[in-house]
Amino acid sequence: MKKIVLFVSAVLLSANAIFAQSEDDLKAQALKDAQASGEATMAWDVDGMMKFVHPNVFQLGGGVENIKQQMQGLKDMMKTNGVSIDGYKVENVKEFVKEQGEFRCLVATTVNMSISGQKMKNASHLLGIYLEDKKHWSFIEASQLKGPLKAQIFPDFETKMTIPEDVMTPIE
Repeated sequence: MKKIVLFVSAVLLSANAIFAQSEDDLKAQALKDAQASGEATMAWDVDGMMKFVHPNVFQLGGGVENIKQQMQGLKDMMKTNGVSIDGYKVENVKEFVKEQGEFRCLVATTVNMSISGQKMKNASHLLGIYLEDKKHWSFIEASQLKGPLKAQIFPDFETKMTIPEDVMTPIE
């Protein structure tokens, strides 16, 4: 009987170690993918940005080509309005959960931008959802989960994660 208890304990410990390792791997991958997404945004590499967009956003936006056109329109509008992204930094994974059958995380980021000559810093968070079939993370600005787009992008989305507010401050 003692051998069985020891065997079961060893199996449970091994399973926990494997999950912890895969959790650490997924967190590291989230940071790497968030950085790649930010670098694509900084370079305005639309194809690079599209890699990290959640499939639900493509559906809502009318498909990949339509999203690409919208991104170009956004770029043109930003230029016209004197808005530029000057820096992007991935800070860390704030929360990591498995909910509704998928791995999710919040990645803290800092974006430095210029708005009509005024330098600003935006501390925000990305919601990361791991796409098992593509073996990488997709991201959406977490603050969008607090608005009307949430029901359109993720109709059945529920989470226990605390979604922080964005904080925009001037850079002096």
